[in-house]
Amino acid sequence: MKVIICNNKIEEKIFREIRESINSSKMNCKEFNVLLTGGNSIKKLYNYWSKMKLISNDKINYFYGDERCVSYLNKQSNYRMTKLTLFKGLDIKKLKINRIRGESKDLSKEIRRYSEILPSQVDLTLLSMGSDAHIASIFPNSASVIEYDKKIILTKDSTGIKRITITPRIINSSKKIILICKGKEKGEILFNALKNKNDKSKYPVLLARNAICFIDKHASIPFVK
Repeated sequence: MKVIICNNKIEEKIFREIRESINSSKMNCKEFNVLLTGGNSIKKLYNYWSKMKLISNDKINYFYGDERCVSYLNKQSNYRMTKLTLFKGLDIKKLKINRIRGESKDLSKEIRRYSEILPSQVDLTLLSMGSDAHIASIFPNSASVIEYDKKIILTKDSTGIKRITITPRIINSSKKIILICKGKEKGEILFNALKNKNDKSKYPVLLARNAICFIDKHASIPFVK
């Protein structure tokens, strides 16, 4: 994992990395598959990305790394969050957005459907680390940490809410992974994780072993002591 410390303009620096990947794909006349992430840490990046007008592109296919099993109108929905940030003011119908239908009454059927449309290898996976070191909805000491056969599975968070998530198989096969870590507390967790690289069960963030990890000035404190 490559850690990049951003004392300022973290969103701008991450966007440059995203733009470079998308533009490279456009030059090769290829479609670009990106996995979006949820979480509060990513919202500012999505807002910045939206302002840069690099959304409405018929070559970009948007997928989601995880979703809570709630209505797409629910405030906890990752899809809803991206509509209000990344896709704000745009005609959703004109974009190639492949959302996880968390409100589905048959979650097993939805998992099969999404597994079929999700590419085995995506061009870019965006991840944000949670305060317990989880990424997507792969939580510490859960079965999802060691799931390498399936692309998508059903899991639960600490509050008991069901979630649909990608597995390490998808993360590890991604051409590029961008991980974002903000805040002193998360910085400490990431620092400890990188000192215990074999403990992926405790620190699922380690599953993103080839990630480019952007951390803000607060998260960088343990790295510069």
